[in-house]
Amino acid sequence: MANNKTAAFGFGKKLEQLEAITASLEQDGVDLDKGLAQFDEGMKLVSELRAYLNEAAGRVEEIKQKYDLPQAQTPSDNPLPF
Repeated sequence: MANNKTAAFGFGKKLEQLEAITASLEQDGVDLDKGLAQFDEGMKLVSELRAYLNEAAGRVEEIKQKYDLPQAQTPSDNPLPF
């Protein structure tokens, strides 16, 4: 299930756009001006997708750290109140 930030960013849609641009540029006989414009748009998408993935990786690390106990603590050192 995608969270609101993912839905708002449209990761899947942007990835599809990048794939379509790549497929178009791989065809024979691409007009130079059109190809350059597509390449520019593709690089913009790559930058946006890379930034989003880097942010997601940071969030994954934050979540992992949130659920790890510090090395000095063990369950017997810090018993749960119930």
